[in-house]
Amino acid sequence: MWTLWRWIFATAYLRSKRKYGEVDAPSWTAVCVVTALMGVNAMTLLIAATWILQVRTALGSYKLEIAALVVVLLGINYVRFVRRGDADDLIQKLATQGLAKARHAERKLLALELASLAAPFLLILLRMWGEGSLS
Repeated sequence: MWTLWRWIFATAYLRSKRKYGEVDAPSWTAVCVVTALMGVNAMTLLIAATWILQVRTALGSYKLEIAALVVVLLGINYVRFVRRGDADDLIQKLATQGLAKARHAERKLLALELASLAAPFLLILLRMWGEGSLS
């Protein structure tokens, strides 16, 4: 699983660096992309678990806990990818690829980002449809 996050970081880093240069702080951009996707995927898993276990809960009542989780994930990802350079080898490998391969990787990353962002909403709509709330 960490291989996926390493690939996401490296691809987001190279995309940011190619488009905006060092001015955009590509390391921070990539850390934020990884953290956002981790958070959204965790929320999707939580929604799925509450649905499967038939637990009624309002995620809005856990605002402080969700914010704390995001800060912790941001810190972990910063230390792992920026301080320890966990993805440096992969970044070097991907940087030597041609522009066509880089753009293909960026399209795959965009598809992953869009799917991750859409998943919780689709689960909620599916649950509402199953309960008859959308009729």
